[in-house]
Amino acid sequence: MGSKLDFIKRNIPSEIVSLEALEELIKMTKSTVQIRDVCVHGVLNSYNQHEIEIGKINGTKDGHDIEIFTIDMGRLESSTKALSILQAHWGAISTSLYSTSRNG
Repeated sequence: MGSKLDFIKRNIPSEIVSLEALEELIKMTKSTVQIRDVCVHGVLNSYNQHEIEIGKINGTKDGHDIEIFTIDMGRLESSTKALSILQAHWGAISTSLYSTSRNG
């Protein structure tokens, strides 16, 4: 994820988004991406009314290990809100880039 964000930061036109706004968006993206990755690529181990437990396989050249994440409802809710905010901001940037490329 870091190299993608670094590429965007180096190449995005300043008229699309200010450097300060982009820095804040990148910071939020990095802090939110782990829970999204775990939910999308992990395996549900257990759940109850208050939390879910997800196992995620991490492969290495020597084998693999399984990392277990326990996510309570508060963290899940805050991450869901953060992902919605990120989608709106990155979507607006994408739309601006598309419009600029079509008109320029």
